[in-house]
Amino acid sequence: MAEYLFQLLEENNISNIIVDTASRRDLMHMRLTNNNAFIRYVGANHQSDYDRLNDWVVRIITCKEQDVGEVVFLYIKILKRTHHYYLYTLIRVAKKLKGTSLIVHIMGKDPSILF
Repeated sequence: MAEYLFQLLEENNISNIIVDTASRRDLMHMRLTNNNAFIRYVGANHQSDYDRLNDWVVRIITCKEQDVGEVVFLYIKILKRTHHYYLYTLIRVAKKLKGTSLIVHIMGKDPSILF
């Protein structure tokens, strides 16, 4: 069934949404179906978020090095105090991708360029 879905998305140039949820990383499908990456990250409000976010920093940089078009990283916050995890990731990516603008969407607000 998954292969059929991926084929349908590829044929119609639609991005597969990669979802990373701490308790269900076994379901994370890392397949791109077009030249853009859309990642939906669900924070766990736990120290393990740093390891997961560090993994994403490496993956995002690899995507950009391999000429992937847009990379959208949507951080879903569970609690207000999770902003520091998100900012931690943005700062690490910005330092590695000098000269690249990061467009950040904060739920309920207009996107803004932070770096």
